Amino acid sequence: IEYSVATAGMLRMEIYDAAGRKIRTVIDGLHGPGNFRISWDGNNDAGSPAGSGVYFLRFSSGEASGSAKLVLLR
Repeated sequence: IEYSVATAGMLRMEIYDAAGRKIRTVIDGLHGPGNFRISWDGNNDAGSPAGSGVYFLRFSSGEASGSAKLVLLR
């Protein structure tokens, strides 16, 4: 997952399944500006593997927010 942060501040990234259930919190905290790349290991917050399928990444930082579609193939 590649992303950019314009200014330092709180950043939250969460992954949801197609039914809207939160699967994993990827980032939740203070984050500096710049360009970044992270990987999701395909596990949920409990450490169990998530099933193959379509997931949605939701992110918010200050006044900016958005989403992206992810496909997990096992």
